[in-house]
Amino acid sequence: MKIVKQLIILFLIYMAADLLTTYLSLPLPATLISMILLIVLLLVGAVKEKWIDEGSRVLLKILPVLFIPAGVRILDHVSLLSENFISLTVIVLVTTFLTFAVTLLTVNALTRRENIHGNDRE
Repeated sequence: MKIVKQLIILFLIYMAADLLTTYLSLPLPATLISMILLIVLLLVGAVKEKWIDEGSRVLLKILPVLFIPAGVRILDHVSLLSENFISLTVIVLVTTFLTFAVTLLTVNALTRRENIHGNDRE
């Protein structure tokens, strides 16, 4: 029952984001707005991590299943994918490299910051 309550909390946050997206005509998907909303609610303490931890774990376990409809939908556009194969490949490679680079820089900056502040605490 605890997991169901946690899933309901997460669903309500998503629904709030969906309403915001619809009524404010936001150019971002409700899923992205709901993640931002969840982060804000966690940071201000309106939602406690323990209120959603097990429900989040359940969603992460079934995450691959949630991609099946999108994957099937892509099969409807195989001709479009084949027409743009080279440009899509370049986009995937460049964005993958950029993601790695940004992640590397972020981890390095956070590690340096932790080392500096960690030394101050001793």
